[in-house]
Amino acid sequence: MIAARLPAMLIRAAALLVAAAFAVAAPAHPGRSVVGPESERGAAAALVESAQAAFRLGTELLTADPAASRRQFEESAAGFEQAIALVGETPGLLLNLGNANLKAGRLGPAILALRNARLLDPSDARIALSLDRARALQRDRIAAEPEGVWGQLLAAAIAPPPALRQTALILVNVCFWGLLALRLVRPVPLALIIVLGVATLAGAATILLDRLEARPGRHAVLMVDNAVLRRGSGESFAPAITERPSQGLELRVVALRPGWVQVRLPDGAEGWMRDDQVAPVGGGFDPLAAPGVPLPKRESGAG
Repeated sequence: MIAARLPAMLIRAAALLVAAAFAVAAPAHPGRSVVGPESERGAAAALVESAQAAFRLGTELLTADPAASRRQFEESAAGFEQAIALVGETPGLLLNLGNANLKAGRLGPAILALRNARLLDPSDARIALSLDRARALQRDRIAAEPEGVWGQLLAAAIAPPPALRQTALILVNVCFWGLLALRLVRPVPLALIIVLGVATLAGAATILLDRLEARPGRHAVLMVDNAVLRRGSGESFAPAITERPSQGLELRVVALRPGWVQVRLPDGAEGWMRDDQVAPVGGGFDPLAAPGVPLPKRESGAG
């Protein structure tokens, strides 16, 4: 009886999972769209032009006068920030902001801007290249430990890239439903339908996991140097690790408490940092992704 009911069960499961995979927002973060009065767009265009000029001048001064060069890159970053405040975030503006901050030596803001740019346009090779360059400058050499079975598969390069999996899912899904429709008028091997159904389920599940993992607010970037990772959400708690991470370190958000964020380092170590030391990727922390947890017990003599 189970074998007879299997096709119907596969159909329902495949339909629900595929719908969920494509319904979950592909990770666009909640930045303002590029709208506004003509005067704002004109002012933003002037700011971008000035910021680009400052960036070019900073590049020219890089060897002859490093201090002046850095000031120009800082001016360039400020110009891009003002333009974004006027018209909202775009991949191009965030890419330029990230590159200007990177040249100015502000690694935390650079990686944050580039992570946000990648959220808006994951396929832009320029964003990926700039992000790789910025990550190479991060001083903390912490070996990342993949989370869960899916993370281990991705780290081992066993799972294909997301874009390839999405394309494959669409093709398999079309074949699956096409064969189901064809089966209404002529015989189709049941085994073939089951194989395609299982492949549809597996592909939809991996895409759903990707999109849930990439939701805004689940990740953050450390914005300061010599940060203290504490065992609890308060200055009186002892450090959780002896090292003091530096800016640009990318973190996983675990939980939130007023004024504090519990984070997980790439190597799996967890602790609490002040919320003014970290910035969320995607514009804001996601309270659903990082619910509060009970405070750990205070340790005597914690400092």
